[in-house]
Parts: sequence; structure tokens; C-alpha cells
Amino acid sequence: MLLGKRILITGSTGGVGIFAHQLAAQSGAFTVGVARTKEKSLLVQEAGANEVIVGDTAILSVDTFGPYHLILDSVGGDTLAALLPQLVPEGICVSMGHSSSPYATINIRGLGGRTLYSFFLGEEINRYPPAEDLKLLGELVSKGQLVPRIEVEASWKEIGTIAQQLIDRKFSGKAVLQIS
Repeated sequence: MLLGKRILITGSTGGVGIFAHQLAAQSGAFTVGVARTKEKSLLVQEAGANEVIVGDTAILSVDTFGPYHLILDSVGGDTLAALLPQLVPEGICVSMGHSSSPYATINIRGLGGRTLYSFFLGEEINRYPPAEDLKLLGELVSKGQLVPRIEVEASWKEIGTIAQQLIDRKFSGKAVLQIS
């Protein structure tokens, strides 16, 4: 139940972040996103964010809209460690990536009653078969209630170039590679 809950989403301009904002907004949550530039913040607002914190040091300002019931973090490292104290008691932080670093030094004293959940798709699929969730997401997309951000469409023969551009954050959202 996300109705009225405060949610912070890092990696807001990526494909997962854009979906997370849309789904949280549809669930009645108050969402806060993080974007590197003002231009990218517009994407996050379009996806349904109530507030967007902008800039390379934006993470230092997340307390402005907190504390949070749920944090979805795809950055990891020092960012993850800094986010955990921003949770309400019994809040949950889902670590679903580590674009800055897979290592974080965490102050365990500040965690009391809070949960850090490590999300890894390969393990989740074994525990929770994705068929029903994928069906629901597909239905939401087909109805226009969930809009994927496809920034790049190219031949699969360009996979190396496109993958490097994605790693270098040259575009937001997802890439679709066509087999032809």
C-alpha cells in the first residue's frame, strides 16, 4: 500500500526509475526523484514525480522532502549509505543497482527497525515467477497507463556502441535493438 507514502527514487531517469515513478504515482504515493540536470528533471516530472532534486550533489538534499517510507536505490556506494538514515522507522530501502559502487559502509546503529533489501532479478525470478507481473505491466503499457521511455532504436549489430552509450549515460530510458 503506497497511498500517501513518501518514496525516494534514485536513478530516476533510467528505464526502471521512469517506471517506478509512474507506478508509484498511480498508487497515490508522493515521489521524489533525483536527476543530474534540469533537462533530465523534466523527464522525471513527466513520469509523475512530485518533486525532483537536481544536480551532481542532489543526494545531499534528499532530507528536504523526507523522511521516506520507501527508497529505491540504483546508485549504491556512498549514496546508499547516506540514504538509509532518511527512512522512517520500519521503512524499506531496496537496493537494485550499484552504478557508483557495489561497496557501501553503513552505520548499523541508525538502522533500528529499518530494512535494507537487496534486489537481484536473477534471484527474484526463482522465488517469484514473473509471468503475472509481466502480464500486468504489459496491460498497463497497452492501455497507455505506463509509458516506457525508449530513447534509442538501432540494429542489434550496434550492440557494443549502444551498450557503451548506456553505460556512459548518453541517453535516458531504454534502448531497443532490432533483429533484421
